[in-house]
Amino acid sequence: MALTGLGKLPFFLRLSSFEGKFRLVFALWLSLSAGLSPAIASVVLKVNPKGSYAAISHDVGGDKWALDDRVCAVRGEEEIACGVVIKVGPRGAIVKIDKGDFNRIRIGDDVEDFDVDEEGAEEQGGVNKDEELPPVPTPAPQKPKLEKQKSEIKKTPIEEKPVDLGSTEEVAPQMHGPHQATGVTKPRFKILFDWLLTYRPGLTSSAPLTFDTYHNLLMVDFFPTKSFYFGFELSQNPRFYELDLVLTKNLLFRLGRIYIPFDDLSPHSFFGGRANVAKLAPVGGTQFLPDLWTDLGIGLKYQLFDLKNFRTELHLYVVNGFGDGASDPAGSNPSYPKFDSIGTQDNNDDKAVGGRIAFNLLEDHISFGVSGYRGRFSSQSTPAGVLWMYGTDGQIHLGDTEIRGGFVFMHIDLATESFVRAGYYGEISQKMGVWKVVGRFGQIDNDSRLQTVNDLLIAGAALLYKPGPVQLSLEYSRDIQQFDQKTNYDYAGFRVAMSF
Repeated sequence: MALTGLGKLPFFLRLSSFEGKFRLVFALWLSLSAGLSPAIASVVLKVNPKGSYAAISHDVGGDKWALDDRVCAVRGEEEIACGVVIKVGPRGAIVKIDKGDFNRIRIGDDVEDFDVDEEGAEEQGGVNKDEELPPVPTPAPQKPKLEKQKSEIKKTPIEEKPVDLGSTEEVAPQMHGPHQATGVTKPRFKILFDWLLTYRPGLTSSAPLTFDTYHNLLMVDFFPTKSFYFGFELSQNPRFYELDLVLTKNLLFRLGRIYIPFDDLSPHSFFGGRANVAKLAPVGGTQFLPDLWTDLGIGLKYQLFDLKNFRTELHLYVVNGFGDGASDPAGSNPSYPKFDSIGTQDNNDDKAVGGRIAFNLLEDHISFGVSGYRGRFSSQSTPAGVLWMYGTDGQIHLGDTEIRGGFVFMHIDLATESFVRAGYYGEISQKMGVWKVVGRFGQIDNDSRLQTVNDLLIAGAALLYKPGPVQLSLEYSRDIQQFDQKTNYDYAGFRVAMSF
């Protein structure tokens, strides 16, 4: 069945990452140094163009900066600028910026320690101790607002991917994925835990009320140095394990069961109107895409441009690709692609290839991307069945208001015929201190040849509360596309996610 009101090529401007973009939990990093001292969790409080100074807060956990500490302002996981602490007060410190682009520093940027020997610091400019320094500002009673990290299209060498606290929540931007923090000088870990209670009235093949999770056990990220990253899902059957290596300043190499950089919200698919849309699909039905889209293979990420008002990144990858094994709903083809998961063993020699180019404009207030993917799903001994995917997405960031949307179109060649699959999603969100309200919608058409119970048209909303490293969320979504064989149209969930 074709998407309602959209013809064969439905299109919506992608309001990137519903749930996934709800990145809950701003991840507090644990730093393992020789003395096992924790990394300082600090933010920029004020910037002063006179003399290139920045005022920063002390660690929210109580640790304080000291004179001559070397620190860097980071956004997402991009290193913006670095400097040395030249004045310390009871509520914060003053930093003299001597490296990077001072004009790009914003209030709310994260601050991390960065070890540099004295000789290196002198080469970068040093500090005039006699120069008049601005006073250390007293921060407002409330916590400074942390700048939301961007999606998978991050900046500099090891980019980071949203700490995927799941998806329907605003997770601490990407802790997992092919992109991680630069400027890391001590080994660090990030761990994600989530718990979910769902209610789906009308289900007959399983319990309507059940405890669940997006990730079995834990998600773990490990940063041994600023040039290496290793992340994995800790479970009996891990869906993700990836090693990232920084080859040059602008080039990152990835290998393992890697996240697929398709759309802005990878690795969670939001096509259909919510992250992990399969949780509102019929039990045992055909999925549109894997809830966590990963695959065995290799990938590259190259930073083409990194300017204040224009950044561009290119992703390329080669992976095993989707296999067959699903049943053709039309019953006319023995080899039909299976989209709910990707196995560890490929069934043919024709590897899947894909890429994505992403643009960030006007200091990341506007961003958009284009993605493509091609792979064979049929086995080596059967006629070639090929899948083509094309996608586009866009995001608008206006202070505490965000709008996101995405669209994907698939053309699938079977042995005897071809068909189309398509989907889109949109999201608008508003942050109000520690609260966030989100509205979203989306649609998926699994097979253009006929209508099935797997076709969904979803509208919903979520309320998020994130006072610290733990985020609570309430969500309600409804499938408004009627079909005789459907027994469940509603989904309600309460989720707790924590990243530390």
